[in-house]
Amino acid sequence: MIQILMAVAVILVTALRFVPRRGKWAISTAVLGVLLCLSGVLCIVLAFGDAAALRADALPDAETAAWAYDMTRGWFSFAGTASLVMGIPLLLAALIRHKMVWMRTLCAPCAAILIQLAAAAYVVICQNDAVDFTPIIRLFSTGCGALMLCGTAVDAIRFAVSGQGSLARKTTVKTASHGRKKR
Repeated sequence: MIQILMAVAVILVTALRFVPRRGKWAISTAVLGVLLCLSGVLCIVLAFGDAAALRADALPDAETAAWAYDMTRGWFSFAGTASLVMGIPLLLAALIRHKMVWMRTLCAPCAAILIQLAAAAYVVICQNDAVDFTPIIRLFSTGCGALMLCGTAVDAIRFAVSGQGSLARKTTVKTASHGRKKR
């Protein structure tokens, strides 16, 4: 359920970035993006705490708990690396004001939803009746997916502060060769 809520929030933040609104709408989009990123950090911290508790709690036996911990650690490695590989370039591009804002705005939610689908597949593959570690995997993937939107949140903050509002506006550029306006 938490993964579905995160996917809906990701789609909502992305859709609000394309709504041609200014003022309160742009500010609310920026605030929602920042809250989504902060909730991602909270989800990751909680997932690490739950994984540590899983390792300390040797129910039903130490071998099964060790297997479950190894499987969660494997997911942490995969999802964490995928999030870093996708999220850091998107964040850096937002910080240096790279030109393809609409491309970043669409890549981030796609990557976040893909990590949720990968988590759902991993949970099905590694399901065990003795130790239930699937909530840890779901929580960690939710956090990773939310953190992939840090670049979108930075863009939303910039647009809210500058007063531009959205990505839906067409811009005109004056060409140097003929002095014409080009759309």
